[in-house]
Amino acid sequence: MNARLGHRLIAGSLLAGVLLVVGCAPRETGTTAQPAPPAPPYAQIARLHNERVQHLDRIWCRTVVVLEWLDEDGKRHKEQGEGHLQFIRYPMAERQAWGDQIKAPARIAMDVGKVGNIGLWLGCNADRFWWIDIQEEDAAYVAHHTNIGQPCCQPLSLPFHPIELIELLALIELPEEDAAQPRVETSTVQPVWRVTMPGTFSERRLEFDAFTHRVSRVELLDAQGEVYVWSELTDYQPVEITGMAPTQWPTMPRVIRMGQADDRLSAKITLNDPMDARHDPRKLRDAAFSFPTVRRSLGPKTIIVLDADCTGDTALNETQ
Repeated sequence: MNARLGHRLIAGSLLAGVLLVVGCAPRETGTTAQPAPPAPPYAQIARLHNERVQHLDRIWCRTVVVLEWLDEDGKRHKEQGEGHLQFIRYPMAERQAWGDQIKAPARIAMDVGKVGNIGLWLGCNADRFWWIDIQEEDAAYVAHHTNIGQPCCQPLSLPFHPIELIELLALIELPEEDAAQPRVETSTVQPVWRVTMPGTFSERRLEFDAFTHRVSRVELLDAQGEVYVWSELTDYQPVEITGMAPTQWPTMPRVIRMGQADDRLSAKITLNDPMDARHDPRKLRDAAFSFPTVRRSLGPKTIIVLDADCTGDTALNETQ
């Protein structure tokens, strides 16, 4: 992996942390001192999860990103940056109306830079995503979600699709009734319940702490059922919600570790000072989720429409 690709993977891996460990996250073996109680039906697990995340639909937080990787010669590289994560989830009713369309369940804006200068920006809305690299390439890449992976679409050099990033954060409600009948298992060696269910592009496996009911790990699986990217979510922190008693505040992870199955890249992500930004006009402005606005602000020299051969677009107009 060269240095330029390393820069590109910082934003793709999302985010924030102060420490990093290269390699696959360790999985516990042996018998746990506190075995998990039998898992309840999937619908009950989904309800418990949804009760926690239902108010985490408009989040703003500070981030620190540290990424460490091994290149093709076995040399270790490390990069660090700071920035922000902004997140607005689309309402469940709106998402259900989409049916089988491939759309992002939330709008995301994430910037990474140093000393106040933004070098990287990853963003998306329901239909489209964009990746802007001012730091190395001075270019912006943009495409429709639905075209990713199609022969007509150029590949994007990120570890995963932005929609999968949202899945790895585990901040989206789960359908309480799923026609695909998710598989539920009780671990015999860890105090967790495992739920395997459809994701946007492939199956995903979520591990829930059997006692706190919080998601502790997310795995995205390939067509052969093998893990190709994972996240571990720890150090849950309360998020103040206006008008809600502190004892009822929802929690979200502060530390998120991510990694790839090839063991060459991993990251520790820390989300600092998360806030419910629905009542703060200074946060979550529409401009942060608008590609034309962000493009004008950062001013990349080149704009590459990855799915131009799919859509016939060679450039984006100011309304897109």
